[in-house]
Amino acid sequence: MSLTLFLRPLDGSHGETVESAEELENLITRFRERGTEEWETQIIDSEYTALLSAEKSGLSGSELFALADGIVPSNEAAIYYLLSEVGNRYDRADDLIDEADDLSIVEGTAEDYAEEMIDQIYDVPKGLRPYIDTRAFGRDLEMDGNIAVFEYDGQSYVVTNPHG
Repeated sequence: MSLTLFLRPLDGSHGETVESAEELENLITRFRERGTEEWETQIIDSEYTALLSAEKSGLSGSELFALADGIVPSNEAAIYYLLSEVGNRYDRADDLIDEADDLSIVEGTAEDYAEEMIDQIYDVPKGLRPYIDTRAFGRDLEMDGNIAVFEYDGQSYVVTNPHG
């Protein structure tokens, strides 16, 4: 896990960077000892692109480090989706990670998903295949809220259960 945070006190004093939850707690203690009660937390660097979208999530600095510890390649796209597409409704990293683990996400476009869905449900003869408009079907699935489509790190993804 690699995460660097910058804490900037709102009283105008100098901010500092931290790279661990322990450093963060020590810095907060020092801030409070000198009378600083409020600060802004900025994400400076992370090995996971999904974490960069967490800056406005409302998660505290210690929760950001907990989130960084909980991200694995298999849930990174889901975490990005929840933070950037769904919104800022998480107070705890564990809640976010649990919800990310519950999402069903596949790589591809809405059209790819629609085509796969038709193949799994119907036995379509090859001669009829060109007459099925999978692009329109995928678009309709997305417009009706049955799926959600997003881009992350240069790849398209489909959330097949966007409502949990």
